[in-house]
Amino acid sequence: MMKNTFKNTMLLLFGFMLATTTLLGQTTGTSGSGANIDVKRHTIYWRVNPDSTKYIRGTVTTKFLTKVANVSTITFDLNKTSFNNTGLVVNYHGVSVAKSFPTSGNQNLLTIVLPSPLAINVLDSVSISYKGVPPAESGQALGYQKATYRGKSYIYTLSESYEDRDWWPCKADMQDKIEGMDITVSMPSTYKVATQGKLLKTVVSGENTLYTYRHSYPIASYLVSICVAKFNEFNRPAIVVGDTNVPVTYQLFPRSSYTSILAALDFSKLEVQLFSSKFGDYPFKNEKYGIYEFGFPGGMEHQTNIGLDAGSLTSWSVIAHETAHQWFGDGVTCKTWNHLWLNEGFATYMEVLAAEQIPSLGKSAFARISSIKTSARSCTVPVYITDASNSNTVWTGPNTTAVYDKGGMIVSMLRTLAGDTKFFEATKNYVAALSYASADTDNLRQHFQTALAGADLSGFFADWVNGVGTPSYNVEWNNVGTKVTLKLTQTRSSNSNVTYFRMPVVIKVKDAAGTAQNIVLYDNGGDLSIADNGTINAGTGSNKITITLPFVPTTVQFDPDNVTIATGTVEFNGALAKISTQKAAIKVGSINDFKTLIYPNPSTSAFTLNVNSPDQNSAVTMDVVDVLGRIIEHSENVTLGQNVSFGGNLSAGVYIVHLIQGAEQRSSKIVKQ
Repeated sequence: MMKNTFKNTMLLLFGFMLATTTLLGQTTGTSGSGANIDVKRHTIYWRVNPDSTKYIRGTVTTKFLTKVANVSTITFDLNKTSFNNTGLVVNYHGVSVAKSFPTSGNQNLLTIVLPSPLAINVLDSVSISYKGVPPAESGQALGYQKATYRGKSYIYTLSESYEDRDWWPCKADMQDKIEGMDITVSMPSTYKVATQGKLLKTVVSGENTLYTYRHSYPIASYLVSICVAKFNEFNRPAIVVGDTNVPVTYQLFPRSSYTSILAALDFSKLEVQLFSSKFGDYPFKNEKYGIYEFGFPGGMEHQTNIGLDAGSLTSWSVIAHETAHQWFGDGVTCKTWNHLWLNEGFATYMEVLAAEQIPSLGKSAFARISSIKTSARSCTVPVYITDASNSNTVWTGPNTTAVYDKGGMIVSMLRTLAGDTKFFEATKNYVAALSYASADTDNLRQHFQTALAGADLSGFFADWVNGVGTPSYNVEWNNVGTKVTLKLTQTRSSNSNVTYFRMPVVIKVKDAAGTAQNIVLYDNGGDLSIADNGTINAGTGSNKITITLPFVPTTVQFDPDNVTIATGTVEFNGALAKISTQKAAIKVGSINDFKTLIYPNPSTSAFTLNVNSPDQNSAVTMDVVDVLGRIIEHSENVTLGQNVSFGGNLSAGVYIVHLIQGAEQRSSKIVKQ
């Protein structure tokens, strides 16, 4: 979901707290509903008339499978105030059965008493008929609302996070997705309906029309939606996803011109193809990709049919965000609202990816990630939502900054740390493994650890998902020829509750001609290592690292592309390279007299080094460096004019031997066989 104003306003905390029930420990749903059943299918009839009052009448038949033995009662989420005394009837095998709501605690829990207990693994069904006026909007709790556009009335729904119960009886549990639905909506024939799935049939009955849609993919109850309005419909050219032509339909309110809207919406087709290529095929490709207009100020990722308000119909970022949600939020849904960042963080970062990968969109990925980073650094609460008891505790201003922007920067840092190949591999595997199901933060962590050869990322996720605060760095650097030495010192904001943020750090180095190279390091609590496109190498054991470059660096920058959440300052420090200023007077030309001999080369065992220099009073330092720039072997005060054995413990490979004497240096390549 994306709301245009959520970052600008601190929301009032309305609503009610959901009381814990005795069933809570037996279910993954917040309310405790449906703990003993697995919902399989809904067959739904709704009567909606925007020309009348804000009213709904319906019958919801739920097919379920019992999960335990002796099931004598089942429960659903339904708003007691709106529907208890207005014709609520529950039928079981055609016979009305007893039902009730609690008088205290969670009163929106409809309990149905079955005539006789059911055994485990029994497939059965109940039908709930109801009618009434759903609640008014209350802060971030919308549910079922009536609105007008240019004087024309319409009805729309938005159930995220807990308002599905406000207009239809369901088991509100993201870990028990509905496996399929048939939705029939009756309305005056001047109206049309936007909802999930494929249109099966249209039946005209007098002055009314009944539209029946079938949705055959698993869906969380909060993603079920309807909007009944006087739509104009636009069937656009299909999106080709793999070997499937996906129908594309836009349902828009009447207006004089649609040119700019259609042009903006059609970019979403490129985004569907982009995300399909990166994360697996569009999850609902056998039904449709739809967009419709509704009243919420922003967008909502209703499954197969995205809702956008008038102002968002031409917003490239909102369109990209809601399109990405079809993978991140709909295909894979957070297990509980505490892990909402998995939905919103990925969708936010996909705005950056769309700008980066679709040139015709004409948007700057750098501008978008820079804006996200700035907002993320203002975050004052954890990404993990600690109080997810109702919509007004979920959708606070600080929480939205955390789950959208800080969550988006976590995704950016995962890409930075893993490199593109492993990032897209890990994310695609995460989506494939959990498609049509639900996930928590630990599921994501496991997939990235697998992609990164088992690297332990538990510290990274703990710091960034559960922690508060932001890091900053001071980078000191120096070089000896092509060898650059970096020393990183991390400080944290005053509100930080994290001892040390473990994270990727990006250093860009350039030479005098402007040739540039990004160095990606993993700072594991002050232990630096190189992150080499899918591999986190062994750490140096300190906050200092030396790397061999293909050029002599003259400029060092800290994360100029804003791909991590940290900021940094950079300063040159001559002491890092251990250059003796007292010996700096040695003439450069004398390097010709600084002679070395290494033999045998290649070698299957140790190497022998003989150093012969005219300056017998100045010590020689030797570093053996691997291809990643790590110092593997270090020796001080190498004896001049004598044989020195080294490298006996080196693994097979190519290494560089660096010799430094005062301001003089010499490098030689060796090969260990």
